[in-house]
Amino acid sequence: MTLTLSGLRQIVFKAEAKYGPDVPVVIIDEESCIEEGFDNCLQLGISDVRIIPNWPLPGVSIMHNEGEQKVSFAIFERHIAELSSSDD
Repeated sequence: MTLTLSGLRQIVFKAEAKYGPDVPVVIIDEESCIEEGFDNCLQLGISDVRIIPNWPLPGVSIMHNEGEQKVSFAIFERHIAELSSSDD
């Protein structure tokens, strides 16, 4: 499933309206929950959010005008135990 920023925004607005703006955001691996059962230890912390180009080659072409590059909104994750120890 591809989620767009507008789709994410709608989900966030609905959640915020129901639960308020200060609900923590975590990432949970669905496959692990199905295979092993839900466990809060399976939560993944968000380590960064970036706009990244959808282009496999780094840099800018000197020979060709590549035009405007498509981008993706990327959420990077790390296991919460690793994230909290690196924040110290």
